[in-house]
Amino acid sequence: EQGLANPSQAERPVDRAEFTKFDEHDKDKPDYNPRAYKKWWSLQKQIVALLEEATGTSSGEEYDTLMINFTRQVELDIGTNVDSLVKAQDARVASVAKSFIGYDPWERRKQYTNSAGKTSIYLDFVDDDDAEKYFKDCQWLKADYVPINFQFLLSFGSVDEVFGFDKILQLANALNSTYVDSQKLPALGGSYLIPPEPGKLSHPRNIFWIEYYKGAMENTPKMCFVITKAWTKSKNCWQEMGWAYDIRTQADHKNIIVFQDQVTAEKLESGKPLGDLFDGYREYCVANFKNRLERQRRLKFTWRTYTEMIDVHSYIRESTLEGIRRSLEEVMVLHETELPINDWTWCLVNN
Repeated sequence: EQGLANPSQAERPVDRAEFTKFDEHDKDKPDYNPRAYKKWWSLQKQIVALLEEATGTSSGEEYDTLMINFTRQVELDIGTNVDSLVKAQDARVASVAKSFIGYDPWERRKQYTNSAGKTSIYLDFVDDDDAEKYFKDCQWLKADYVPINFQFLLSFGSVDEVFGFDKILQLANALNSTYVDSQKLPALGGSYLIPPEPGKLSHPRNIFWIEYYKGAMENTPKMCFVITKAWTKSKNCWQEMGWAYDIRTQADHKNIIVFQDQVTAEKLESGKPLGDLFDGYREYCVANFKNRLERQRRLKFTWRTYTEMIDVHSYIRESTLEGIRRSLEEVMVLHETELPINDWTWCLVNN
């Protein structure tokens, strides 16, 4: 770190000795075990981050270091977006990509600046199908990230005019240290960009988002559905509640409904078929139930029928951020004898 702060400083002999020792590892040796380098792997991530800060770059594109070379030989678990970028520069990977999807996504790479002002580079694809083929068949990635040790999972529509993504982030922070899906997944391997729809911005995606999403549902004790106007408009939100029926079956799973928008709550509880009330629900049924009779049956479900399928543990009616936070904390206190409170919150974002 001191050397990076003073680029003209001479390299220390001890650094050269360690780097040389590290560089001379031989993957063909019988006792070669990549996982023995777990600490080095963690260290190289920190060094690459320092390099990014010191050089003003964000992907490894402008330099080729010992740590970067190491990532070409040893991949532990899912890896990071930087690892995916490094792999993409390999001529063999580029050749396979052109034979599989017809182009090299490294040549289309684009910069993306997140809400915190950090700029990163991502591979760019024509569509989601190309991205999935590339990462699975050219970079051989697997969904090896497992979201565990989280206390809350929040389901919400991020584009709500009253209770949008900024409020959800504040709620997550108020419930202690926050793990946000849209902020975590872009840093993992398998993240990418595709051209945005007209009038919209392009945000990083991840080919394994469904696997990680369902993993969070399975491993998180409390799932909170923050019902807003935007929630009911999103087929993904309705999909989440459908997944909850199959996944959230353990005794310690607590499903909580928060009615943030009271007009929407009255509409849901009117007893009318959901298919007659919400476009998002109709889109969900059309996308997931190909059998016409089953689709028609689902379209006639009422809110009561739908929520009975997932065994709702608690209902909260609060419109303000502070009111929702206070009510959720009361629910946590009620259950603390059943389940210790953890320090993390997992937020699942729907567009």
